[in-house]
Amino acid sequence: MAASNAFLSEEQLQCSICLEIFTKPVSTQCGHNYCMVCVNKYWDNCQKYNCPLCKKEFSERPELCVNMFISDLAAQLKDSVKVGSSVHTKKLHAAQVHVPCDVCTDPTQEALKSCLDCGMSFCDAHLEHHKIAAKLKQHRLIDAVKNLVDRICQRHQRPMELFCRNDQKCVCLFCTEGEHKSHNTVPIVEESAEKKTKIQKTQADVQKMIQDRLKKIEEIKHSVALKKKNIDKEKDDSGEIFRSLLSSVERMQADLLMVLEEKQKGIERQAGGFVKALEQEIAALKRSDTELEKLLHCEDHLHFLQAYLTLSTPMSIVNWDQIQINSRLSVDDVMRELLHLQQSVSNTTEMMSGLINLDYQKEEIKRLLKTKLQKGDTWYLVDSGWFTKWKKYVGFEIWDWICRGHETFYPGPVDNSGLLKDSLGMKENLIEELHYILLPKEAWGKLISWYGLTDHQKPIARKVVEQGVFVKHFKVEVYLTELRLCEFSNMDQSISHHFSKTDTVACIEKEMHKIFNIPDGKETRLWRKYMHNAFECLGQPGSSIEAAGFFQGQVVVIEQRNEDGTWPRGTVRPTLPKKKNSNKYYLSGALW
Repeated sequence: MAASNAFLSEEQLQCSICLEIFTKPVSTQCGHNYCMVCVNKYWDNCQKYNCPLCKKEFSERPELCVNMFISDLAAQLKDSVKVGSSVHTKKLHAAQVHVPCDVCTDPTQEALKSCLDCGMSFCDAHLEHHKIAAKLKQHRLIDAVKNLVDRICQRHQRPMELFCRNDQKCVCLFCTEGEHKSHNTVPIVEESAEKKTKIQKTQADVQKMIQDRLKKIEEIKHSVALKKKNIDKEKDDSGEIFRSLLSSVERMQADLLMVLEEKQKGIERQAGGFVKALEQEIAALKRSDTELEKLLHCEDHLHFLQAYLTLSTPMSIVNWDQIQINSRLSVDDVMRELLHLQQSVSNTTEMMSGLINLDYQKEEIKRLLKTKLQKGDTWYLVDSGWFTKWKKYVGFEIWDWICRGHETFYPGPVDNSGLLKDSLGMKENLIEELHYILLPKEAWGKLISWYGLTDHQKPIARKVVEQGVFVKHFKVEVYLTELRLCEFSNMDQSISHHFSKTDTVACIEKEMHKIFNIPDGKETRLWRKYMHNAFECLGQPGSSIEAAGFFQGQVVVIEQRNEDGTWPRGTVRPTLPKKKNSNKYYLSGALW
């Protein structure tokens, strides 16, 4: 029997109702074990007799007998626990929060157990009554807890030993007779075990996710190491190629210079021969010219005629008009190849510059996205679909590098058509990150300079406004207030215009001057028009749209002063009832 303690733990000999080692253990027909007092008390408060754990129903209340084998095991376990109770208690309490005994006057005296029936915690000395008194023995004791009141039903002042699955809360036995009567209730032990099973499954899933991510980290590290090795090899190979290319170019340059120098020398030799021949012909021609000059002055006619016949013989001369220096160099093919090589190098350089430019774009936008909101600053909306494509194109995220620089992902001009209606107005119920991205002014300017804006689209610019009454915070005002603007002389024709909540009445008036071509020096005043010919004078130019209480679709009328100084609607206000602190006048007939 003593050896059995080595194989049985305290939990195996623990009643699932009182959570203590069995006292007079009994077994039900379904095979579950309980303290005799605990199961009888449970059945006393039930309309049907069933097993507290498996809920198997019995046709009549079972007659229970003490299971002597389990009783002996429980007694021996209690003795072994009692022998080491002092050491175990010290270790246990060292790891737990200090719970004082509710009976001791010394607040430093720690409690050992808490009684669910008494609603108090007791030290080892004051716990003796629960071990001796017959009625107190039936009380349910648990390890000392500080928040014992949380385990008591505040309505019935009974221990919460059941769990309502309908309302997902702990209840007492009396609660099942009231508002939780028809609900699915189970012992907290059963629910706790079920929840632990779910937690174990969740924990297993979490641990698997951790292992998957650790494996992914190893894969990434291995990939980085492999990429580094490949890049190092590419560096060496490209360096060797460049060195070989430079050597070939230098050798080609030297050979070409040598050929050109030889050609130059040949030209010089050819030109020297031509010059020498020309000089010889010039000397011969000069001699002929001298002889002809002498012959012209000869008085001896016979001698003249004889000499003339001799000199009239044609001279052997060269036609120099057809002779040119051969300046063509037979290096045309070489020059063409050099030009092709230059173009190829230029294209490669341009491609490398493009990749470097993508890195610059990525880093610039990443830096600017960290810009904090400041009241009054302008931010711009960009369609999230276009922005996602741009991020892939520049390799914004590490998993986008495979798409980096690929023409398939070239985003083209900034396109916000996904945010606009057919009339180019903003769609409703757009969500940040899902439908659009907010960019500060500088980031927007850079994207437009790099890619441009789709034709016939206007930038969607919005202001940063301050919100909150007690706690202030900044937010980009995505949706503006739409006002319908019209002139007093033509109130049937209104123009829709959008304003920020921070825009003032003076801003509205200035904009209406532009829309209706009213000179800046012309004196005007604004009216807010309501239904049934009700008007309100807007007399505070510095008041914001939000403070003035404008609503969507509000009609605003602008009135111009006449040349004689009067107003079209008159200068004297009619004596009509007026609400306190209000500028609204209700007219039937004439407008005010």
